[in-house]
Amino acid sequence: MSGGLRGSVAAGGRRAGTRAGTLVAIMGLGLLVACQSTAPSPGATAAARVSASGSASPSASPSPSLETVTVDPSLLSILPRDVGGTLMLPAPDAASGIALDPSLAPEVEAIAVALAVAEGSSGAEDLVIANVVRLRPDIFDDTFFEGWRTTYDEAACEPAGGVKGTAEDQIAGRQVFVGSCLNGGSTYHVRYGEDVIVSLTSTGKRGFGRIVMEHLGA
Repeated sequence: MSGGLRGSVAAGGRRAGTRAGTLVAIMGLGLLVACQSTAPSPGATAAARVSASGSASPSASPSPSLETVTVDPSLLSILPRDVGGTLMLPAPDAASGIALDPSLAPEVEAIAVALAVAEGSSGAEDLVIANVVRLRPDIFDDTFFEGWRTTYDEAACEPAGGVKGTAEDQIAGRQVFVGSCLNGGSTYHVRYGEDVIVSLTSTGKRGFGRIVMEHLGA
């Protein structure tokens, strides 16, 4: 985490700090997959997330005194089966590694991760990583969601030179928040139902992130 991001987290208090920990952990997954020359296995992706976030190793156990984050594969049911003919593959080991981060537990109830990488892709092209999280009751509000998107996008775009800009779009009748990075790559965020957030990292000319948003729940 950069010094500037640490400062903003400290200024923002407990909820902002929790969001930052959550998002850096999740984005560690997306960024390191996107930078690989070939698509890694879910297990390798989980290890990369831990390395990027500075969290404990995936074998560590969360404190029994804290609520824990559940890996819930049923969350992936809202994602399309494939993206432009490329299968969306569940990444349960990656989700399990992320779920061990104790900073998620106060606000995140469950998580699931899936990814699609086009065959023959270098890994930095035609790729999408979907992070689906279910928040605990009464956590979601506009302030929370704004902080979620901001910190997620900062983490996503850091290796690509920073955030270029953000915009809002209507995709399949839903309000979608889209972030862009200076040297390529996009993020997508949508609230799905009451307590679920879908956040995507997408690279490549085929627009896998937008395709996923177009077919949520289909």
